[in-house]
Amino acid sequence: MSLYSDPPPLRSFDDDKPTLLVCWWTTAFCATMIVLRLVGRFVRTEKLFREDKMAALALIPLFLRMGCVHYILLHGTNNAQLEGAGLGDQEIKARSVASGLVLASRLLYAATYVSTKVLYFLSSRRLPTVPSGRRRIAGWIIGLSWLGTKC
Repeated sequence: MSLYSDPPPLRSFDDDKPTLLVCWWTTAFCATMIVLRLVGRFVRTEKLFREDKMAALALIPLFLRMGCVHYILLHGTNNAQLEGAGLGDQEIKARSVASGLVLASRLLYAATYVSTKVLYFLSSRRLPTVPSGRRRIAGWIIGLSWLGTKC
């Protein structure tokens, strides 16, 4: 048994269209929920708190990741059986760029994930029923998980 498996067969963009559509719908749904949160808070209190600003900042890695995923699904990666596929130099270059964007996409996913954890932490600080010791523990867990995503 070898360490690496054989690459999957070459897929066309038509095979990846449903995945791309679901990714865009999910991203749009998440962005809509964040915007509704911000608008609802602003209408109620006429100001935004730190956790609201953090929610707005979470939109940045969310959409950057979706841009990477769109390019990846549009062009494909080098992780496919390319022998005899008859790809031109431009197609090979686009696949190489998409392969690099896979790493960027994973880092942006981690950034989105950690920002939502920080959002949870900031929101829990406003709840009077959560003891400060638990908030401190939650802060340490978030910090350690952030370090874990960077390693």
